[in-house]
Parts: sequence; C-alpha cells; structure tokens
Amino acid sequence: MKNRTTSFSLLHMADLHIGKTLKGKDLAEDQRFVLNQVVAQAGRLAPDAVLICGDVFDRLIPSESSLVLFGRFLADLRTALPSEAPIVVLPGNHDSSSRLAYAAELLKPVNIHIVDRIDTEPVAVLEKEGARLAIWALPFISHGAFEIFRQRSGRAALQGGDSEETPRKRLCQQAYFDTIMEMIQPLRSRYSCNVLAAHCYVAGAQISETETSYIGGAEAVSAETFAGFDYVALGHLHRMQEIAPGIHYSGAPHAMDFSEGEQQKGMLHVELTMEIHADKCNEPSNSLKKVFATDIATTVVPQSAGIDSQSGTADHPPYRVTQITLHPLHRLKRLRGSLEELLRRGDGLDQPDEDYIEAYLTDERQIHHAFDDLIKVYPNMLGLRWDVLERKFATMKGEESDTACATSGSAGDAEREMTSRDRCIQHFRAFTSYIKDTEPDEDLMETFLSLLDEEVQA
Repeated sequence: MKNRTTSFSLLHMADLHIGKTLKGKDLAEDQRFVLNQVVAQAGRLAPDAVLICGDVFDRLIPSESSLVLFGRFLADLRTALPSEAPIVVLPGNHDSSSRLAYAAELLKPVNIHIVDRIDTEPVAVLEKEGARLAIWALPFISHGAFEIFRQRSGRAALQGGDSEETPRKRLCQQAYFDTIMEMIQPLRSRYSCNVLAAHCYVAGAQISETETSYIGGAEAVSAETFAGFDYVALGHLHRMQEIAPGIHYSGAPHAMDFSEGEQQKGMLHVELTMEIHADKCNEPSNSLKKVFATDIATTVVPQSAGIDSQSGTADHPPYRVTQITLHPLHRLKRLRGSLEELLRRGDGLDQPDEDYIEAYLTDERQIHHAFDDLIKVYPNMLGLRWDVLERKFATMKGEESDTACATSGSAGDAEREMTSRDRCIQHFRAFTSYIKDTEPDEDLMETFLSLLDEEVQA
C-alpha cells in the first residue's frame, strides 16, 4: 500500500479586547464590524478548529453589552463552522477565568470549549484518516491559578533551596511552564500532531508602545519551552509575528491604540499536512510534514530564521501559515503638522475623513481652540498632542534625572527611593482591592514585594 497524506487546518486569533474604549470612544461598533469578518472568513475556510488565545474582554468585569457582543459572535461562529470543528477559548490576563467560563458546561455539547484552568490533557482531539491532532490549551498562568493546579495534580511546591534566588524560581512564569511541560511531554507521543494554544509573553517578542514586559522580566518565557509542539498559537501581544519556527502570535484583530494603526491586523490560517504510513495509522509527531508561507498579496516569503520555505530542514520542516487581513471600520491614524496645515489638508478632501485621528501639532505655541477647529474637518478626532509640550516635559524629565544622579547616595536620594517604594505598594494595594473587592492576602503581597525589590536592585 502507498503512503497517503492528510491535513488539518486551524484559525488562530487572539486579543479581541471586547469592551475596549479608546480615549473615551466606545469601540463596540468597530469590534462588531471586525468580528463579522471573522465569521465570514471562518465560513469560507471551514477550518478543523478555531483557537481564540486569550484577552477576550478588555476588563476583568466585562459590561453587559460586551457579554452580549461576545455571545453573538460565538453563536454566529458556531453556525458558520462545521459542527465537528471545535472552538477553543482561553482566558488571558485581561479576563476573569470564572466569568469567561460561566457557561462552559452549557457550551461544551456544541463543541465550544472555554478553558478556565490549567490541565495536562488535550482540550480537543481531531481525527482524520487515522491521524490524530491534539489541541493543548493553557490560559494565562497567574500565581494563584498555578497553585490551584499544583495542589490538584499533587505536585510539590516549587522550591529553589535557601538561596537568594528562591523567590524568583518559585514565582516566575518560566518555572510554571517548565512544570506543566514536564507533565505534558510524555503524553504527546499518543498523537500524530500536537498544537499548543497559550497566552503568555515569549522572550524576544516585539511589543507595541502600549505594551510592556513585566517587572524584572519575571513573566518572560523562553521559546525553547515549546520544543516538541508542531504549532504554538499565542495570544497576549498585539503585533502579528513569528517568534521562532512554528511559534506565532496572531496579534489583535484590530488596532487597539494609535501606535498600532500601521500594523497588519487580522488572524492566521494554519495548515498542517502529514504523511500517513500504510502500515501505521497513528504516526508520532516527528513524522509531520508542514508547508510554511506568509501570504500577503499571494506571495511566499521565507522566514527570517533562514528556513527554506519549500524544503525545510530536518529539525524544522516547512509549514503553511496564511495571514488573513481583517479590515477596520475606522482606521487609527496619526497626523502631524501645524494647525493650519492639518486644517488645509482636511478641507481639501472630497469627503470628511471618518477615521479615528490623533493629531501632533508642531506649532511653537499652544492654540486653545485647536481641537474645536480640527473636529470640524475630522469628525472622529480623538486626541491632540503638542510637540512643544512634549519636548518641554522631556527636558524637565532629563533635568530631574541629572539631579538625581548628582545626589546619588545622599539622604535625600534614600528618602526618594523609600517614598517611591511605599507609593508602589500603596497603589498595588488599592488596585488589588478594587479588582478583587478585598485586601491582597499575604502570599500575593509577598509575590509583589519580591518582584518590586528585584527591580529596585536591578
């Protein structure tokens, strides 16, 4: 008998941030416009599974309208897809796992899987012509979520001895992932292909202006952590990017801030093709053959790692990922120039510019009626910034930094450091109390203080 091939296709998306506002503007209509395109593309492509990799909502406590919008999206997506195609949804750091999964048991019979906890079994297994593809799913791993998992699985607490590195080893995301991967690793050989969906920050990834890596880098996970998976679908960062062969962020489906206005936005269509040997109906993962391309304007672009997109290498055979562009209802644009120039530019348009606008004015003096003038020609004007003020603030900040350096080691410097630390602790307590409606417990404060002191000493 001759060997034959079979393939699985996935839609990979993340960071919907439903309920997001931009400078006070409710983006619900913009989000509905983009989500309708997702449904249409899903109906056209008919993938074997859809992965939504975290940050479904923009807030831990989503509004009623946000819940309705997501519910409508899930219902439309379910209708557009084949019934056997699972929809897998992960909570991200912006989500409340319990709130996102409140109807998980109700949705499971219709093949919608809301992952509300860490698990070491696949959330779904796809079967086709003797091949089996396992989808493993990890939500954003908080310290509390990991402790619940550790106790449930009977694992010992993470320890690093009595050295100064003990808190770091116990608290960092890398340690959490290492523990979980150690448990998953021996189980992967049961399947022809293994796909991981996760919400995390991978070291070396490009971040946008509004995104920051965590204090001290404690939340960074190495790309090597995911060795052995055939594809890793990531959420958390809004820029669409490949981290390493087979490890991708889909990015957000639409721009979340003016700094993202020029970025390519959309989702990823992943095709995994494998050879089925005539004498084996379930070949292990290392027999997988993939074909990779980045499809923008129907072109095949070899990856930056130097992988031959046609033949691949022994360790990383090529595979295919197609970028699906989603078009915004309103683009996010930054305009730069004097007030006169921007007004003249707007007046010269055949019809008003309906995009969301943030203007940088280069006038050397502030003009108090500038916003009122600009909104007459740019009806969706959302932000106004002045070069002259930003230069002034930058100069003031530089002078403060120079003064701090000159007085380094003095009593005044020690007082400032103490005051800054106390202020951080005060803000953290207030924020945690607001979110959790209770004071932070001792373990959480210990975690925060360890990270804070680590950053101060860095």
